[in-house]
Amino acid sequence: MTEGDHVATAPHELRATLWYPGTLAPYWALSGALLGPPFEGSTELEIPIRRDGGVDIFEFEIYYQQGAIEPASRFDLKTDSMYEWRIKGRGPEREKLSFHVRPRFAGMNISTPWEDVWGDLKADPHADPEGIDVDVNSSNIEPDAVPKHFRTVVNAICEEASQRFNDAHLDPRHIDGEHSSISQFERYVRLTRNYAQTLTHEGGYFWRLMYLLGSEKGRKVTYKVDNEEVVGYNHRLNYPAGTARQLPGQRLGKQLKHYHPQHPRKQQTDDPLYHPKFAALFKKGQAPNNDSITLNQHGVVWNDRDELTQELEETVINCLEHAGVPTDAEVAFVPDDHFQARTSERSIALHPDPTPEIEAEQESVIVRTFRELSEADMDVLEEIADNGETHYQRVADGSGRDISTIYRALDELDGILENSNGLIRFRSRKVAEEIRDVLRTTEQHLDAAFKATAGLLDLDERLLEKMSGAMQKWLSRYAADVVDDTSGEVRIKIESVLSRYRSSSSPWAPEVIDEALDAWINSGGNEREFRNATVEFATPGGGYETTKAKALLDDLYAREQARIIH
Repeated sequence: MTEGDHVATAPHELRATLWYPGTLAPYWALSGALLGPPFEGSTELEIPIRRDGGVDIFEFEIYYQQGAIEPASRFDLKTDSMYEWRIKGRGPEREKLSFHVRPRFAGMNISTPWEDVWGDLKADPHADPEGIDVDVNSSNIEPDAVPKHFRTVVNAICEEASQRFNDAHLDPRHIDGEHSSISQFERYVRLTRNYAQTLTHEGGYFWRLMYLLGSEKGRKVTYKVDNEEVVGYNHRLNYPAGTARQLPGQRLGKQLKHYHPQHPRKQQTDDPLYHPKFAALFKKGQAPNNDSITLNQHGVVWNDRDELTQELEETVINCLEHAGVPTDAEVAFVPDDHFQARTSERSIALHPDPTPEIEAEQESVIVRTFRELSEADMDVLEEIADNGETHYQRVADGSGRDISTIYRALDELDGILENSNGLIRFRSRKVAEEIRDVLRTTEQHLDAAFKATAGLLDLDERLLEKMSGAMQKWLSRYAADVVDDTSGEVRIKIESVLSRYRSSSSPWAPEVIDEALDAWINSGGNEREFRNATVEFATPGGGYETTKAKALLDDLYAREQARIIH
């Protein structure tokens, strides 16, 4: 994907620490302006901030606190700790622009550990030149604009107090970008409610990522769902850096967020806040909202802020693409005060949906394993499928096998089962569900169980190339094969036992074929070609029935019509 193809994300929360080395002049200028008249240590000011071609008036609250830095004797200060300046600003549209200014100088002593005060800043306070550190906490402002606004604010404070100050010291180019660090940054879009459901409904993209990534041993993924106020009120999917690298194009741990405002709008109006935000958030340390997972061990250096913005925007757009949401600026998005629903100037990479690839990797373990299972292995597998996580002694009792046989079976089933302190379980929920599906739909026809897991290996290569993961999964689940006969007609042969009668305990053939039709169309297949296909399926009596796909689909349609009438 190139620039001009997708919607631009907007910035939300940013937290960073910026280091301006070289001089303490900005610190002394602020102290001189704020400690004397007319402010006497604190004040409130309205300061014009130039942004996006216009000027907005921000309201600032400014005061000092005594921090952990002891003054140097050469400063001749009559205080036990240096003053630190807090500058908290709010814009007219709830923008946030806050700064915490601290001095830094060689040989300084602090009363708390360095890491607690400066976090990721690697510079040694005893060796580096003097300067100031500025903690930034902003929202709805692009990172590049923040240092410019800081310069404007300090200038305005000094001018109001008639304090002389050379603002060249705060030129953004003077920031030490390798020793300054971003600890949190979020970018978002605002989606219409209808499209947003593709992310959070059962089976949506959040669920697929959680289901496929979060069930692997050695990974930690959390998915927090809050639908109390409205469906989709606050959904948060957290995955750390190690898991992020399993996803194409990602290297940083993130929180994917779908959320409404604190008081969601219940009735649809022109208010954009009726519609939710979808965001990707980077954070050093633990995920927000008390989620017990560490997303990243370190921050991102300030010089890499553009790469961070790129990865967050690429993550948002790829997630929407994989969820089936149109990502051009015209269709699925709602502008608000900060998100303009405009076309992005960034070029990003579009990656294939990782969930079918992860799913295929897990299914391949099942295929490889099933091909050489012994009867004892099947007994153990069925016992775990029926009972879930089970102690090995109970598996032995339930399967009628001795303990040594159980352990031999575990060796054979290593890719599917795992043993943890005597408790045997499937290695992931994904694997468990796939095996249960295979065993459940083929329990009346044992040979079909093997074909259902290994059938993908024997598909006609030309047809296989046209089939998506959904069609392949349907073929695997029902031990089916699709071929072109000599006349060019599509034939579908199903080894699973199906029934023409809705009351049977076997799967109802019309519903199974309707499911196949959906998968076929999603794979780019021609609907008319499928409806004209010949279908052959195993029956409860032990034989096979042959009919047209159209006849089975007509049976389903007739039943649905009858249900509507009655």
